[in-house]
Parts: sequence; structure tokens; C-alpha cells
Amino acid sequence: MSISWARLMPDGTKNKIEQRGIDFYNRVLDELVKEGIKPCVTLYHWDLPQALQVTFDWNLSGYNSNAITFYYQRFRNLILKYMCLIICLITTLQTVLFTEPSL
Repeated sequence: MSISWARLMPDGTKNKIEQRGIDFYNRVLDELVKEGIKPCVTLYHWDLPQALQVTFDWNLSGYNSNAITFYYQRFRNLILKYMCLIICLITTLQTVLFTEPSL
């Protein structure tokens, strides 16, 4: 599953942390564990908060500034602070290629 950066930090920074988002994901993770599922989490699934998209001039070819890593680190630290005891595996970026069989 992926955790939405914007749901936890709407402006992408630590200026506003959305507790309702943290509570939501903790409930989801708790339910997975109750059902015997080991949560594997992707931290970034192409859902950069809008404020950071504008600030760092994000486009389909990538970022025009390496400063985005500072904010990503803050997001990662938030996940580690509130959810690390529940999560079995954390990946940083989800890129999946699907190959469909020939029909």
C-alpha cells in the first residue's frame, strides 16, 4: 500500500501535520496486522503535495531542484515516528511495470 504524502502533510512540509491522516493510516495498518497481513508500504507513489509541485517546478521529466529531498526526508521521518512499529517493509518509490500476455 502507499501512504499519501499530501494526506499527512498537506503543504508538503512540517508546518502542518494532519493528525487525521496519521490516525487513518494507523487504523488501516492495525487492521492489516489483525488479519495476519504484514504491511509493506510505499512512501511515494506520485502524489507530491501541490505546494511542493509549484515550489520545485515539478513536471513529467522530474524535479528541477534537488532541494525536494529535504522535504521528502521530513515526510519519511514522520512515517518512522508514527508508524514504524507496525510496518514490515518500507519502499521509497513505487515503479511497477506490468506486462500483459499476448491475446
